[in-house]
Amino acid sequence: MKTILYVDDEREIREIVTLEIEGRLDVIINEAESGESAIKYLKEHISEIDLIICDYDMPNGNGDSVYEYLTQFRNVEKENIQIPFILFSSRDLDEIQESMPGFPNKKIDSHLQKPTNVKRLMSLIEEMLAKGSGTGTGIGTSTARAKIPMKATISTQPTQPTQPTQPITNASANASIRDIKYCKININRLLNIDNSICDIFRKENDDSYQIIFETDTVLDSSLILKLKEDGIEYLFIKEIEFSFFCDFYARQLQSKLESQDINNEARIDQELDGTMFIADIMVNLGLNPTVIKTAESILKSNLAITKQCKDFFSFLQKMKFNKNYIYEHSLMISYLSNLLATEISWSNSSILQKLSMSALLHDIVFENKNHAKIMVLNKETIAENKLSKNDVAKIFKHPIDISSMVKQIKNMPPDVDQIILDHHERPDAQGFPKQISAEKIHPLSCLFIISEEVVNQLYNDFEDNIQNISINQVQIVLEKISPLYNIGNYQQMFAGLCKLFSYKK
Repeated sequence: MKTILYVDDEREIREIVTLEIEGRLDVIINEAESGESAIKYLKEHISEIDLIICDYDMPNGNGDSVYEYLTQFRNVEKENIQIPFILFSSRDLDEIQESMPGFPNKKIDSHLQKPTNVKRLMSLIEEMLAKGSGTGTGIGTSTARAKIPMKATISTQPTQPTQPTQPITNASANASIRDIKYCKININRLLNIDNSICDIFRKENDDSYQIIFETDTVLDSSLILKLKEDGIEYLFIKEIEFSFFCDFYARQLQSKLESQDINNEARIDQELDGTMFIADIMVNLGLNPTVIKTAESILKSNLAITKQCKDFFSFLQKMKFNKNYIYEHSLMISYLSNLLATEISWSNSSILQKLSMSALLHDIVFENKNHAKIMVLNKETIAENKLSKNDVAKIFKHPIDISSMVKQIKNMPPDVDQIILDHHERPDAQGFPKQISAEKIHPLSCLFIISEEVVNQLYNDFEDNIQNISINQVQIVLEKISPLYNIGNYQQMFAGLCKLFSYKK
């Protein structure tokens, strides 16, 4: 069995990707959360590795440091041991050429850009494993795995069902060649579901796990909150049950979003959690039926709240902030664009769905919130935000990349790809990527663009107290953007905003 070292600083992403790989290929995955921890592991266990899959941007050592160490090893070993390297990152090859000289060695390296789909990732892994000449046995030991403190493993033989609250340890179970592996789950996710379809564990130490919730039990929110107070961020489930848990979680989320029995504040919180949930999967593994169903549930919930929250301020007061700017601002754009569409009598469900889906996906590739805040790319913006050439290229390309990805989604509402492609255009033709003027841009794109402009201006000016902004503060924003947006195809949209917020031009 082949052994892969997978390096990524995002814990949930590692869990999802690892589950997909081990579920589809006969391989063992060891994980690292940074360049430094990967190199530390490789110094002791490089001969056990058959392939390295590595992200680029990580704290405590980027992917270039891992590649540099591997290159040094290759130079020493020459043709004896050649371990393939896949750079699995959202960055373009052009962005990393300077920091990774010699990459890719076409004989043994490859680059796969996020987002991608599972099939493409699996195909590349199989291809690269076939190219390598590593000596990894894939057997490994619990001691070796403990060198990388990310993936919890213990050596046990499944026996009789464990009684609640009794720790599982190496002393209390028969040893087995094959370890039982565990995946972390953020404890906050458990607050959004009612019961569990699998055992959920608390990690006591490196080889001991205690059952907190048994299969088919109600999840006691008071106990979950107590664990959070004690500093517990993650609980664990068996890796073999992780995919079932993800599907179950998605169904629970969809059920709550479609329920008529929760208040709008709880519904909006569920939407925000759902938006983050689908982004975790979509950015790294592409789309799957679970993602699409979750997105559809969020859209239905969006429309329901739009009908109930007759003004923007009632929505803001019900929304919980400071979870994640990218997804918070996406939800705000969804609601404001829906309210504006309703104000100008474009309130049929097809248009509202297009606007909400565009809001949900338009910045899905960003991890850096400061990049998502940038509306225009000019010398002043680049200097003010200290953007590198690579940053500028990534920001410039993201409407194109996401639009292209959306085109591949079966049954996606028409025009969503166009709205996303256009969302950084400006009336004065100083936007990107196509510099489309106010007279030539599609009216639906105009509506989305001006909604995003208002939301971003509100964040820029009133971020510390955005939940409690007043109508006067919105009017200040409208006054500021009036010279730019009260022209061409934007005029109808701007007039609608003025009416929505009682602003007299």
